[in-house]
Amino acid sequence: MHKVVKDFNYYSCNFVVEECREGTARVAVWRQFGIAHSYTIETSFLGPDKEKTSYTMKDYHRIGGEIVEAIYQYFCRKRFGIPSDVTQIIE
Repeated sequence: MHKVVKDFNYYSCNFVVEECREGTARVAVWRQFGIAHSYTIETSFLGPDKEKTSYTMKDYHRIGGEIVEAIYQYFCRKRFGIPSDVTQIIE
């Protein structure tokens, strides 16, 4: 994710299940169904750095596209050998 989504910071992630997170959907899914790799993506209205005071709709659209690209690369290209250029599949 951090290689594709420029606003994502892996080192700011916290994978510990804290008491305050016990009621979240991802923890409930993990406990009830044993799904180990359930994640949430969170953001704020504040920007990623001090120069930019807030995200715009354009930023959210860009970030959403980058997240989709990261998921595609992880699941499709690496696991199934699908080429990065989707037009190769169509042709």
